[in-house]
Amino acid sequence: MKKYLLCSLLACLLSLNLLAQIRHFEWIDPATTRRVKIKPDTHELWKEVQFGEWVKSNSVQFDDNILDGLPQDFAVHSAFFSGDSLVTFTVNGLGNVYVFDTKKMILERLDHCFYKGYNFGSFEFMRKDTLFSFGGYGFWNFNNTQTFFDKKNKEWTPCRSKNFGPKSIKAGINAYDAKKDVFYSGWNLDEDLLIDGERKSSSSFYSFDFKTKEWTRLGELNAAIRFFNNELDVYWSGTYFMGWSTKELYLIDPRKNKVYTNKEIKNVFDVAGKFYTKGDTLFYFASNGHSVVTYSVKKLLQDSEYVGPLYTNGMSTSDYVGIGLGILLLGGIGIFLTIQHIKRKKNDFFTGQEKDLLIAFLQLGSLTTIAMNEVLGTHLKGLDNQRRIRSIAIKQLNKKLLAAYGVHKGIEKHTDVNDKRLTSYCLRKGLAEKLEINR
Repeated sequence: MKKYLLCSLLACLLSLNLLAQIRHFEWIDPATTRRVKIKPDTHELWKEVQFGEWVKSNSVQFDDNILDGLPQDFAVHSAFFSGDSLVTFTVNGLGNVYVFDTKKMILERLDHCFYKGYNFGSFEFMRKDTLFSFGGYGFWNFNNTQTFFDKKNKEWTPCRSKNFGPKSIKAGINAYDAKKDVFYSGWNLDEDLLIDGERKSSSSFYSFDFKTKEWTRLGELNAAIRFFNNELDVYWSGTYFMGWSTKELYLIDPRKNKVYTNKEIKNVFDVAGKFYTKGDTLFYFASNGHSVVTYSVKKLLQDSEYVGPLYTNGMSTSDYVGIGLGILLLGGIGIFLTIQHIKRKKNDFFTGQEKDLLIAFLQLGSLTTIAMNEVLGTHLKGLDNQRRIRSIAIKQLNKKLLAAYGVHKGIEKHTDVNDKRLTSYCLRKGLAEKLEINR
């Protein structure tokens, strides 16, 4: 029995020692494109001289209390470089922010954060020397939290916007475009915590403009392009999103709304690997720590073919012109309908909003959910409110159409056979002619 207890004790001590040995902060040095890591338990800086071959470089100075709260198993989430010697990095799932001076060999912790666990897999980026964090997962929820690190107060602070954007920001297509000063977000994971709830990806694509502090819904992601497996990473090179499916590589240009596919590349990259871009070269460091692959981004694009837009149903210039002309016409059409309304008493109970909706059906033939929201004036409301108002408006209008024209379910709802997420509404066959005569 004593022998068994002694063996168990030795095994536990050995396990703890091994865990301590694997604790490290690791990032990729932009100057050498080799990995660098600090082993906090030994105050050592190690550098990779060849892939998989490490040597001790220096001793690192820091106060051990900056490691308080760090778990045995942690990973650097993001690393950013400023000046010629400073590396700022964060830890996945925590609010910890560290800065390492590569010249003075001093490591410091910048934050005074206490709470943790809400931002696993968040999207972090540096904008004008300020660190931002959007979204993430924690406490069984995907979130759309927008924060920035306040250096003065040494804590994360809300980055407030004028309107709401995506419901969650996690996985999918998310990145900060420094050239456009916008944050792109789409194909985000979400999950309803219900018995029959399921994890699914949003079909909308958004951009957040830092100058105006506003979210813009650019449109619906192209349903014809099934380019993502949520177990794989989507990497942002600064110009292109790069997403590996199980068969091919997709290069996505959000600025030009174009998607290209490269079927020649044979590698499938795992989510635990690391990506890095220097100039035209894309580096991939395998999670097994024993291989690195490099690609020319320009060559990847040359070997790819265009497959379609990233998103559709966005508002183009012609759409805005059409809406403007429609608004100009609404006044005249409204007057005409008012005259006909007087001549036909059974039309007396249509409200102004209902008239606008009928006019829109007569003009366009069918209306998408987005168009319905525009006519009903609910496009700025939340999705649940939009759905409720649409349902009430259609139900009331159908009752009046039945009473006025004897047409049952005058407004019909149709679901796209190719994409059940897309819904449109139209007038029942034969009703348009009656409305034409009686308006």
